[in-house]
Amino acid sequence: QRMVLEEQLRQAQKMEAIGQLAGGVAHDFNNLLMVISSYTELLLRNSRENEDLRAIRGAAQRGADLTQKLLAFARRKVIEPRVLDLGEIVEDMRMLLKPVLETGHGLVMDIAPARGQVRADRGGIEQIVMNLAVNARDAMPTGGTIKIIVRDIEVGDDYARANVGVMPGPHVALVVADTGVGMDAATVARVFEPFFTTKDVGKGTGLGLSTVLGIVQQNGAHIHIDSSPGLGTTIAIYFPRCAPSRDAVVVPSGRATILVIEDDDVLRSAVRRVLEEHGYQVLVASDASSALAICESGTGIELVVSDIMLERTNGMELAKALRAQRPDLRVLWMSGQAGDLRANEVSTAFLRKPFTAEVLVDRVRSLL
Repeated sequence: QRMVLEEQLRQAQKMEAIGQLAGGVAHDFNNLLMVISSYTELLLRNSRENEDLRAIRGAAQRGADLTQKLLAFARRKVIEPRVLDLGEIVEDMRMLLKPVLETGHGLVMDIAPARGQVRADRGGIEQIVMNLAVNARDAMPTGGTIKIIVRDIEVGDDYARANVGVMPGPHVALVVADTGVGMDAATVARVFEPFFTTKDVGKGTGLGLSTVLGIVQQNGAHIHIDSSPGLGTTIAIYFPRCAPSRDAVVVPSGRATILVIEDDDVLRSAVRRVLEEHGYQVLVASDASSALAICESGTGIELVVSDIMLERTNGMELAKALRAQRPDLRVLWMSGQAGDLRANEVSTAFLRKPFTAEVLVDRVRSLL
């Protein structure tokens, strides 16, 4: 038991070190990607048929996806949990998974017609399914079948006592099984280690299952692997079942005055341009003193859009000062990593960098 705890501590320290690296890189990298994406979308508004611009936008999106994978791997990715139907998400991914498969690979989905709901991040679930499907494909070099199962289960007391991180009670299971080469016990013990891979050089980064583990743990779920050489691999993820969702109705806004607070000059300009293109009156500030001065001038600000990580001031402290002047002031946070957030500040008023112009405008409308 002591050796197991020591190994868990070493793994936690390793992940924390990588998380620090990922967090430092993510903020600046996300800002650059947002600038590229925002200005490209503005250009596309006037030139819909420009394939070069579309290629730039696609590259920016791929860069954003890479950043999110890095943050998920480090378990610092910002998640937006919602009440979801796992079966619907998996079914929606059927067409996305088909191009992943190669000749000789089959896909079978077994989704129970009656199933509970879970509280999780949809993007995280989609990434889990895609990563596991790719791993399953690669484990079957001569062909085989990938089976994805979604069904309700009851986690018993005996299983919960024997496995750290899972509570007894009702769960929804997401299972991905393959008929591939399988793994021995020594390999299974290492599959979640960062950069560990059984694939040939150039075929994998060793981040796939580490990323899956990070997403699973951030969403309060539990993962279990069953594998034997020559008998394939089954990976089961157990999500606690929850009550159905009662989502609020989003009402579109009219025009409004918005204060944008961002210390990155180019990104601040990009956000301003996007909002002005959609008819909003936009004021900008690069630091706390400028923001406070603008608010004190009585300009009728209805919404503040602010980065959490400002150069000389914590954005949340600034928001408190602004709300001291205007208790009814609404704030929309921007950030690229979960480490920027306090648990009691996480709400729907949050944008995960990098985001598109469409996402920015939709979120602003939902708050006004």
